[in-house]
Amino acid sequence: MEWQKSAPNASVSAVPGQGHSKTGARFIGSGAVLLAISFFLPWVQVVLLGNVTFIQLANLSNHESLAWGGLVLSLALALWAFGSSRTGGLLRIAALIVACYVGFNAIDFIREINTADGLANVEIGAYAAIASGVLMFIGAISSSHVAPSTASPPGTAGQAPVSPAPSPLPGWYIDPSLPSQLRWWDGTSWTDSTAVQPIDGPSGPPPPPIDSP
Repeated sequence: MEWQKSAPNASVSAVPGQGHSKTGARFIGSGAVLLAISFFLPWVQVVLLGNVTFIQLANLSNHESLAWGGLVLSLALALWAFGSSRTGGLLRIAALIVACYVGFNAIDFIREINTADGLANVEIGAYAAIASGVLMFIGAISSSHVAPSTASPPGTAGQAPVSPAPSPLPGWYIDPSLPSQLRWWDGTSWTDSTAVQPIDGPSGPPPPPIDSP
């Protein structure tokens, strides 16, 4: 019958943290809120008309549904980001799409206004939209590069790692299953060889426990 030693105790290793951080979600949520606010800020100052918000621009160009749809989308994205425990893949993709769309269109809008020969000037709303896109882009990108946490498991903070006990050297040791006799330990496992225990008993450290045969 083959006798096997039990496995040594494994050292305590660090528990990896979550792959994504809440910081990215907060950046995305903040950018989405800023985008919603920018809809009500003046985007352009037109001669004879004064300051015009994004909502008013959409009404003038018969794109009211686009403006209100964008507002609802930005608010929904903000609620999704702030209500999420981590920045998941779908949230990052949605934030990247919105950030790129808003950023490119706002930049294109500013270029068109700057060619108006002084008849119109870009206002804070357009720059706020660009800033919102930057925030969402940073949040989406940074969330995908968060390093795993190296925090210790609960209750092990400040404790040194537990190293496995060294295996006893080969020799005769008290048989764990029958203390009145000796059994040969080959350095890795128990063998079938047994012997009568001398009066003085074996010397050396006790062997590790064994499993039931």
